[in-house]
Amino acid sequence: MNTDYINQSDGLLYCGNCNTPKQKRNELLTFLNDTTFPINCKCQSDQLQLDIEQRKIIEKAKYIRNLRKAGIPDKRLQSYTFENDDGSCSNISKARTYFDN
Repeated sequence: MNTDYINQSDGLLYCGNCNTPKQKRNELLTFLNDTTFPINCKCQSDQLQLDIEQRKIIEKAKYIRNLRKAGIPDKRLQSYTFENDDGSCSNISKARTYFDN
């Protein structure tokens, strides 16, 4: 449901959810009939920022998956981590030292 409204004091369109402007007046183009242009209100800006952050997380996960595929092509080995070590490998401390340094 759209609850946007025109503010009586400045004549601009405001968001009905966050009560911030959804339009801005361009003072430099006063010779034009319509000097307003659309902008994002606060709730739209917040949602856009959230979407960007989520997209970055997804892209980072995809990047890591691609690196794993390129570096370790055997799918069985891609889930191996030091945390998952069951102690059966006698050279794990050497591998850990190599990784850390």
